[in-house]
Amino acid sequence: MLQNVSREMWNALQLARVVSHVPDKTDGGDIVSSDELKSVLCWPLYVVADCLLDMLVQTEHQLNDLWQVLYTVSVVFCI
Repeated sequence: MLQNVSREMWNALQLARVVSHVPDKTDGGDIVSSDELKSVLCWPLYVVADCLLDMLVQTEHQLNDLWQVLYTVSVVFCI
């Protein structure tokens, strides 16, 4: 689920980047500057990336624990 949210946030960022470069009809400038866009979106994307890394580390630890249990059970039954 976190992966899907991350993908959607990334897609929204790409769309916002495209839309931000559409000229504003009133003064001819961009609707949103790149710096404004970065200031709004960088922190949420950083948090998502950090959560994904935490999730991967947690999954790796769970798999290692599972392999240790399976190895212990196989050793016990082989003896």
